[in-house]
Amino acid sequence: MTLRKTILLVLAIFTLPGGNCWDSEEMELFDVVEEVNRNFYEVLGISGDATLGEIKKAYRKLSLQLHPDKNDSPDADVQFRQLVAVYEVLRDEGKRARYNRVLLEGLPDWRSPLYYYRRARKMSFMEISVILTVVISITQYLMAWGSYIDKKQTMEEFLVKKYKIKDRKKKKQEDLENIVLMEEELGGIPKPSWKNILPIQLVKLVIFLVTGGPGLVKGIIVVIQEEKEKKRREKEEQEEEERRIKEEEEKKKAKKASRKENRKRVNVLPDYSNGGCVLEAVDGSESDGQCPKPVRPAAPVYSGPWTDEDFNDLARLMAK
Repeated sequence: MTLRKTILLVLAIFTLPGGNCWDSEEMELFDVVEEVNRNFYEVLGISGDATLGEIKKAYRKLSLQLHPDKNDSPDADVQFRQLVAVYEVLRDEGKRARYNRVLLEGLPDWRSPLYYYRRARKMSFMEISVILTVVISITQYLMAWGSYIDKKQTMEEFLVKKYKIKDRKKKKQEDLENIVLMEEELGGIPKPSWKNILPIQLVKLVIFLVTGGPGLVKGIIVVIQEEKEKKRREKEEQEEEERRIKEEEEKKKAKKASRKENRKRVNVLPDYSNGGCVLEAVDGSESDGQCPKPVRPAAPVYSGPWTDEDFNDLARLMAK
């Protein structure tokens, strides 16, 4: 459904009375009656009670005479089109009955909303737009003045009570100063201006789009680019933070492994499995089967606290 049809439908819903509803066929019939502006039976040259056969016979006869190929009249096309429209109405029993009712009751006049609706159906979209714009503009301007007057009266009543003015019209000496103050405040209420009506606002909008449109588009593009750059920087910072955390974890693991390795003892215990002296000479020789004088071993070197393996070695040595 086009915008034009939608507007017409809304107008029909809110303007037509509930008891007088016409369908599209009756609307078309009204248009044909108004365009031909003659009695359909007189156009075909038949009586009002003619049969369908008589109607077809009269139509074939006139169609040969009024066809644009045989009719030299300047409005031959119009005459032939009207003839076809009249025939389409009279050959259909339902349309013919409706037409007979129009002959008795006549077309809707200017007092009926249908009169204006039928003419609106014939208007172009541009004509309807102009009419609606004018109506809306006038209505908007009048409503603005009504709102202004109402606001001014309400403000005036409030200020009269505020400044305790007894009679504004007489302007007594005791009330003059308060009246001046009240009028100054009332004068601050903005009056409606024709510059605020719909057509002027539309013109301003068009001018703004033409003059400031390129700059507005450029500003939007700049904002979008800045937003993209901001997201890119945030992503890089997040990746850098993840990389730093990963490196710190790797360093902690390496440091922990190094500490575990350093806890092991660095000295090597001597082997006493030969059954001889537990203490041997420093140079490794024996004299007369006697064990050499024991030599205090060098203090073991530790690089950290004892481990379970160190305690196991100590227990084994003590057992020996």
